[in-house]
Amino acid sequence: MFRLKMAAFLLISSLLFLSACSGTKETTFSAEHIHGFSYTADGKQLLTATHDGLYAYANGKWSGPIGEPQDLMGFSLTEKGIFSSGHPAPDSDKTNPLGLVQSVDNGETWKTIGFEGESDFHNMTAGFKTGAIYILNEQPNSKMGTGLYMSKDSGKTWTPASMQGVVGNKLISMGAHASEAKTLAMGTDLGLYLSTDGGNRFNEALGGMQITSILFDRKDPEQVWIGGVTDHPVLVRFNMKTKQKEELSLPIKGSDDVVQFIAQQPNNPKQMAIVTFKKHIYVSSDGGHKWTQIVKEGQSIK
Repeated sequence: MFRLKMAAFLLISSLLFLSACSGTKETTFSAEHIHGFSYTADGKQLLTATHDGLYAYANGKWSGPIGEPQDLMGFSLTEKGIFSSGHPAPDSDKTNPLGLVQSVDNGETWKTIGFEGESDFHNMTAGFKTGAIYILNEQPNSKMGTGLYMSKDSGKTWTPASMQGVVGNKLISMGAHASEAKTLAMGTDLGLYLSTDGGNRFNEALGGMQITSILFDRKDPEQVWIGGVTDHPVLVRFNMKTKQKEELSLPIKGSDDVVQFIAQQPNNPKQMAIVTFKKHIYVSSDGGHKWTQIVKEGQSIK
C-alpha cells in the first residue's frame, strides 16, 4: 500500500545539504555541505559536489572549484555526462534556480536542459550507462506536477510514474540502475524498495533498516550498495537476485554518523569511496574492506 505523503518526500535537509582540470588549480578541500559524489566515467577523478562548487580528487591531491562555483544539487553522473540542479554562483548572471543542467566535460561547463528559474531538483538520480533520469518533483513546474517522473532522452520528455508500494515515513535516498533503465531503488526509514517498471510499482527488497544511500554496482547488474542504519551504521552489498547481503566494515566511529554517498570506480569496481553525513570522506582499494580517510569534517587531510 502506498503510504508516503508528498510532505515526507523531502530529504532530511540538515543531513543532505579534483587531477587537475584545465584552468583548475590544486587546492585544499573545504566544504560546509556535500551534495553529490561520484567517480568520473573514465575513473580518473573522484568528484565531490558542494555548496560552493565542484571539486576533484586524484593522485592524492584536490583541485577546484571546477568551472563556476555553483551550488550543485541532485548531482548524478552518467556516461552521457553529469546531470544536476541547484543554484548559480553568487556573482553569476544565470537565472536562479538552475533547473536541470548537464555537463559533458566533468563540470567545466554546463548547459541548461530545462526548468530554468522554475525548479531546484534535490531528489534526482540517473543510470550510469543508460542515462535514464528520475526526479521526485516537490513543486509543480511547466512540465511536471508533484511526484515521480522519468526521462529516457536526457530530459527532453518526461513520463510520470505512480510509485505504488513504497512504504515509510520519510523518503531518504534514490538510486537508478546502472544498465537497466526501468530499474529504480528508493530508500525510506523502513527499508529498500525496488521497481523494475520505471517507478510505477515497487516491492520491498530489504527491510529492517533506514536506507540513507544507494548505488547500483557499476559492473555487476545484480548487486546494489546500501548505506544505512539498523542498530548501528552499516554499509551493505546486497544481491537483488539471491537476496544475500554482506555487511562491510565501516571506518565510522560512534553511532551518530552514517553513509551519505557511495562512489565506485567504473573500470575498477574494488576502488570505492564514501561520504558520511559528518563530512568524512574515505577511500578503499579492496571493495570496502579497508578504508583510508582523505577528508575529516569537511576538511582535506594533508
